[in-house]
Amino acid sequence: MATPTIIHFKGESTDKTSLKYIRAFYGAMVIFVDKHYKGVKKGVFKSLLIAGIGFKARLETIKLKLKKAF
Repeated sequence: MATPTIIHFKGESTDKTSLKYIRAFYGAMVIFVDKHYKGVKKGVFKSLLIAGIGFKARLETIKLKLKKAF
């Protein structure tokens, strides 16, 4: 009897430009930092990630508005 193979294409069915996806993706990174880092490193990495989430969200918002305009 043959054993089926399953291939998982992570995120392929997800709109990577949606703000919900961006928050979930980077939110997972924040959880990783909380779990694996302590002290100053944790604070620095977490601050950078949160700033990155905000920056990426703003860029995507601008991109979506430009798409709608044109």
